[in-house]
Amino acid sequence: MPRSSAPDRASRRRRLLELLQEGFTGTQDEIVQALRAQGFTVTQATVSRDLDALGAVRRHEGDRFVYALPSRNGPPEGLSKHLLAELLVDLTSSGNMVVVRTFPGMASTVAAIIDATRPTGAIGTIAGDDTVFVVADERTGGRRLAERIRRQADERGAS
Repeated sequence: MPRSSAPDRASRRRRLLELLQEGFTGTQDEIVQALRAQGFTVTQATVSRDLDALGAVRRHEGDRFVYALPSRNGPPEGLSKHLLAELLVDLTSSGNMVVVRTFPGMASTVAAIIDATRPTGAIGTIAGDDTVFVVADERTGGRRLAERIRRQADERGAS
């Protein structure tokens, strides 16, 4: 399949953004079908790159994963108080870093919860698929920050 020109890519991404802003949620295959129905020549790989470029997030809806624009950074507030405890698999520190292990596909959710709750001493997070790196400020250090995150998970899981 030929590469998209910059104007084609911009037009396609603009339409994808409009679809997501209008509340369309779907799997990558469903998004491909919707864009093709509107005259765009796309593949799943193209849609994957476009979703990434637009900052779309993958979330669980029923028995499938769909893509949508985040309404805010993180899960709904009512859910986030329980999710951290449910999704945290392991927590380790080294120097000024905390490594948080999650279930596959859940690292961005855990990172968003940590970012939203801002534990004292946390500078920021980087999320992969099942791992979150949390950077601690120099005064706090990784060990103390890991204890705070663990306490936060324990408190939220108990409520």
